[in-house]
Amino acid sequence: MEYMNSDRTRRRRDVKTLKRQLPYPYNQDLSKILRGLNRRTPFARRRLANDPVTAAYLVAAVRLIQRHLGPGANRAPADPDDHDSIERPVLSFLSQRAVAAEVGRNPPPFHRVGRVSTMRERWRHQSAFIADVLRLSLSALYNHPALRCDEVASAVEQIVRGPDAVRGIQQLSSLAMTMLLNSPMFRLGLIAAA
Repeated sequence: MEYMNSDRTRRRRDVKTLKRQLPYPYNQDLSKILRGLNRRTPFARRRLANDPVTAAYLVAAVRLIQRHLGPGANRAPADPDDHDSIERPVLSFLSQRAVAAEVGRNPPPFHRVGRVSTMRERWRHQSAFIADVLRLSLSALYNHPALRCDEVASAVEQIVRGPDAVRGIQQLSSLAMTMLLNSPMFRLGLIAAA
């Protein structure tokens, strides 16, 4: 019994160490953002939300979104004779099989063994997974600590203390719109809203 307890303690310590090595936002407490996880108790949901394996599925989905929706996305013609026609897969590229396969291409320090069964154990329904990916992505987009801090600070300074507040507002608005339009996560949000 004592051996089992020490093994669990070691596992928790290893999970915490790996969690701290992950990049933003995966190294943050995700328990308030990930609401679709398949656990009954708040403690179990918090533990699963902050598990590095959960982060592995999320980062794989984000890469798929960037590949299919982001700037420079892979576009396939729907009709080979019409150069203006493109395939519009909506969200089919986020299937459980596609996400599980993409986990295998995760960069270190992310987990790289993906299985549909592991994904289903975490999210009972695919719609819950997609909602969690969307919540995480939009939260990270708006709360990123290092997001163009110098440019934003310059625009805010222009608004607050500069001679031309309107020019500062235009600069800040332009930054915000550029950031949103270049974000595959914002594009996913538009698709989800539609």
